[in-house]
Amino acid sequence: MTMRTVFATAVALVLAQGCSVLEVREISRAALESPSPETLDKEGYVGLPGVRVAAAARNDRVATTLIGPGHLPIFPIPVGGPVESSPHFWIDLAIEPEGESFTFDPNQVRLHMEPGSSLAPSLATGPAEVLQGLDRRYSQRLCGFDPTAAGGVITAVPVRELSCFSLRFEIAPPGHDARFTLSIGGLANAGHTVAVPTILFAKGHAWSLRALP
Repeated sequence: MTMRTVFATAVALVLAQGCSVLEVREISRAALESPSPETLDKEGYVGLPGVRVAAAARNDRVATTLIGPGHLPIFPIPVGGPVESSPHFWIDLAIEPEGESFTFDPNQVRLHMEPGSSLAPSLATGPAEVLQGLDRRYSQRLCGFDPTAAGGVITAVPVRELSCFSLRFEIAPPGHDARFTLSIGGLANAGHTVAVPTILFAKGHAWSLRALP
């Protein structure tokens, strides 16, 4: 989706909702690395035998804010800037199993910022609740908690219900023009490895809309 399409959609939403504030964000959007027989659904999950998996990168930034009541022109407020300075890059993983025989070892996940590179997470937090009621085309977060304030685990844990993990990597959050991939190892069902297709992240846009008080 181009920025022009995002802006046009944003304008239509603001006008339709009346007095509203709409934020357009630049994100690293997840997709499946080609070729892959699987696809992502609208919530960002890939369906695998007995389990669904989704990933989201926590490096989004506000690009534009639109404010406008329905009977007046909208006012775009450009607020783009660099990604907030941070020594760590966090990626959320949501896992929805069928049955109670699944385990997940976050230590087996690898981040590839460039061909040949491989970074293991230095810390993983979870399992925690997954944010509900969100269309993943427009929202970047998966985990319903602040990973920087949570306790950490870096070992295999059972996953018996829809659960969320946040993985920390020892690099600064990449810019939104960067393309990188995530190899999700460590997922098993009754001791048998579940092959998860490689997740590719590339520049995209998302938005959120709220009414003015």
